[in-house]
Amino acid sequence: MSALREKKETGKRNYLRKVNWDNAMNLMDKSKKSFISIPMEYEDENRPGIIYYDEKTSYREKMPKEFVHPIVEFFVVYKEKNKIKYELAQIAYDRFKIDPKESILRSENFDGWILKTDWNDALREGVFYKNGKPRQTFNVGGTSNSRVKKCNQVTITYQTVSGTSCGVNCAEITVTLHTVSELVCPNDTPASDYPSNFGNYTSGGGDGSSTTYYYVEQYPIRSYNIHRAACRGGSERSTLNSQIEDAIFATGLAANVTGFSLDKADAIARAVGGSLADYKGLINGVGIAGIVIDTVQLGIGVWDGNFTFEEDGLNAIQLGLGIVGLAAGGWIAVVAGAVTIGISVYSQTTDNQSICQ
Repeated sequence: MSALREKKETGKRNYLRKVNWDNAMNLMDKSKKSFISIPMEYEDENRPGIIYYDEKTSYREKMPKEFVHPIVEFFVVYKEKNKIKYELAQIAYDRFKIDPKESILRSENFDGWILKTDWNDALREGVFYKNGKPRQTFNVGGTSNSRVKKCNQVTITYQTVSGTSCGVNCAEITVTLHTVSELVCPNDTPASDYPSNFGNYTSGGGDGSSTTYYYVEQYPIRSYNIHRAACRGGSERSTLNSQIEDAIFATGLAANVTGFSLDKADAIARAVGGSLADYKGLINGVGIAGIVIDTVQLGIGVWDGNFTFEEDGLNAIQLGLGIVGLAAGGWIAVVAGAVTIGISVYSQTTDNQSICQ
């Protein structure tokens, strides 16, 4: 069942890669086979990236800036049956899972895909990692693992991604789709011979604790100061609200909250440049989650219609997250379609600093 279903070109690939032969490395895989791994260089700021989604998360295609996974690439040359072969090893990483204070990928908590392709990004095989562990694999044209009970179809689209700084914790991101509908069928049981980490392709940073990659692009998408946006009205509050509203419409939650899910809560967090810290699901018809944006803690509640009094929303969020005193920093309400998003600000940051003075 593992197969490439369909491939269509929709635009021009804007990144121009070249092989950096001066930094070639002779390496050996787990089976003791030697190969040469060479990092890639690019002629401008454009880089390759992918967005992946399944039937339940198809809204990710509408949120490219939030869900694009930039790629670190290596040109791999090896000998097989007395023939010289090559492939691209692509490490597509979730930039929202990287510590903003360091631009490093670590194998022990890596979230993303390792893909093998040809020079034109035609997929051959891949593995999806979560918290450093392989979760799903696919092999284009290969046979399905006999232990697999079902096949989850995943669409992988290639993008060109570039970013220019627009201030502290802010990047103007351009994401251009150039390949759509590479629909693959990952196996739920990872193949035992697939690399357990991406150290197969590079010696990494060699920090003594884990395989690392340095100089990855994070492309932060927050264009406002969260402290000012959380504590008072104004242009930065309007920007925060607008990004939340866009996410609500993109995920389909604007119609009703019955589709509120962990993935959609994560989409809202990404849309505001933050990370999902807590998810409680639907409680009495209200979607409850916690978000952290640059150490500022927010509790959010998503519900159909409008609450008459602020305390109704506050109580729902406080009860859902099991905390008290949420409103010390302020209360924000965003109306999008048929739903209202209530946002309550914690009185302290994650490092115990007062938010609103």
